[in-house]
Amino acid sequence: MKIAIISSSLRKKSHSLVLSTYASAYLENTHQFNTDLINMQDYPLPLCCPDDAYSDANVIKLKSMIESADSVIFSTPIYNYEVNSVLKNLLDLTGEAWHDKLVGMMCSAGGSRSYMAVMSFANSLMLNFRCLIVPRFVYATKNDFNSAGKEISNDKIKMRIEEICDRMVKLTRALAVDNT
Repeated sequence: MKIAIISSSLRKKSHSLVLSTYASAYLENTHQFNTDLINMQDYPLPLCCPDDAYSDANVIKLKSMIESADSVIFSTPIYNYEVNSVLKNLLDLTGEAWHDKLVGMMCSAGGSRSYMAVMSFANSLMLNFRCLIVPRFVYATKNDFNSAGKEISNDKIKMRIEEICDRMVKLTRALAVDNT
């Protein structure tokens, strides 16, 4: 079984990538679960809708990675009370690959007021692609990371990542049994 973990931030000092890396290590070390850690910095994408966007090599690769995963966790920065445009563009370009996936969410934001920002994206996943959304998510602010921004300094955030990972493993296994 495999969980794809997508970090959609393009910042060099990405807190979303820190969250994703922690989740990936936890899943592999604690649950011996395979993960594909997808850092969107490594996969530049065209904007959706040009005629040749869907045949872009990175689009094809990412679509395959998402399709082959049993579940997906995305980690995104919050900009203007919404997930970032990279994640929205990824969904537009790889849409059907998300169909019937179990999806977990992690967010990083500058402040504490946009914790509901993922809900419109979650609704799109549920309504358009029939995804199952894990009913808990991680929301971290800049204060939850060390001064260099490279490590999680808040143990409560680490615990929440571990909780969502534990839940993802349990539900992924249950859904696999249900689909046999």
